[in-house]
Amino acid sequence: MSTSSDQGRAGVEERLTASFLRLQQLAYDGRFDLARDLADELADDLAAVPDRGRLADALPIALVEIGIVLLLAGDLDAAIGRFRSAARWSRINGHPAGPYAEQFIELVRALRGGPAPAMEPAVSPAPLRGAPGQRVWAWTLLPHLLRALDQLHRGDLDGVDASLESIGFASPTTETSPLGGLWWLPLHVHARLALARGDQETMLPALRNATQDWYPQLGSDSYAGSLLRADHADLLQAAGGYEEAAAILDDGAHGVQIPQLSASRARLLWLASENGELDRFLTQIGPLHLLNSAELDVIRLVRRFETRAQQVASADDLRIWTSLRDRAGAIELSLMPDDVRSALAGPADHDIAGRRTVPNPYVRTHVVRLSPRERELVLELQAEDTIPMLAARLFLSPSTVKTHLRGIYRKAGVHSKEELFHAREDLLRRGR
Repeated sequence: MSTSSDQGRAGVEERLTASFLRLQQLAYDGRFDLARDLADELADDLAAVPDRGRLADALPIALVEIGIVLLLAGDLDAAIGRFRSAARWSRINGHPAGPYAEQFIELVRALRGGPAPAMEPAVSPAPLRGAPGQRVWAWTLLPHLLRALDQLHRGDLDGVDASLESIGFASPTTETSPLGGLWWLPLHVHARLALARGDQETMLPALRNATQDWYPQLGSDSYAGSLLRADHADLLQAAGGYEEAAAILDDGAHGVQIPQLSASRARLLWLASENGELDRFLTQIGPLHLLNSAELDVIRLVRRFETRAQQVASADDLRIWTSLRDRAGAIELSLMPDDVRSALAGPADHDIAGRRTVPNPYVRTHVVRLSPRERELVLELQAEDTIPMLAARLFLSPSTVKTHLRGIYRKAGVHSKEELFHAREDLLRRGR
């Protein structure tokens, strides 16, 4: 009887092992739609095992690995659930995987936009029961990467360098494949570091090469793909590559939706002075929406002040600012003009004193959006033109020409045809 029972348990273990290997292969192939479903099935199978004592060593490891796949698939809530299950099982059974699971929970929280905890390594690289040595090594680096994220939040850029150097990832071109499912995390940290330093021109080729090397794991169903697309678009915006950034964000709209993508979209609209579209976007993603972020709230505050005659903070402004003091990092706060920061300053603002100032990596340009007919009129305009002359050449009525001119004057900030003619080249360069 015992032999039959042992064979049954061995069969269960073999099926679980086969499912686990398939899960890892699906994640490697970028098939996160299938990986998400298999991860749920595998977790249910683990919970249904009649004698989990035989799996005591492997179970917490398997739950953490399932959580990593769910994180890569963009299901952050489910990922946290698996990490919590691994931590709970480890506490009950004295398994050393518990601190690792807790650190993965903190990672998800940090990626969602909260400040990362300044964690010291809580686990040693000693062998972990039920896990291959390579996986253990990768997990032991997580506290250092969490510390780097916290240092970025505080603007401690030299500290970020030291944290990355301590684990052998001082360069963005360092091979990250030994990290397995976490290969993308050092690249994300490097992208944010380059942005804070204004070194986007150096980082852009490294990011492009890495994302090409790791395709298809950056497919439309990949959280890492969405995060690195947001990083790529942010770096392009800092370099003035608005059109390429817009194309990347359009591509990202078909993938896993994360707050970093929505913040990048809003910032692009703000930098290009597309104020109408920006206001509609901010309204659509309200302050309580899942895709809201600290940076979106910074842009929301700046826009509120831009539409006022006086730079006086309202009660609602102060409420948003109070929540931002804890959530916004050094890069996000750099977007806020000094006059807005001064209007919002209060006694509690000592909370952000620990965050160092970093330069605003972005340059806002005043883009004038001309309609095709308005652009045609500006191109046709000559110094000696009268309204009837313009109307005749454009096959329009004089009243229609006057209407178009009034719209162009308002957009360009000029008051006459003569001023418009002298500002024509600059207007055409800024217009689109």
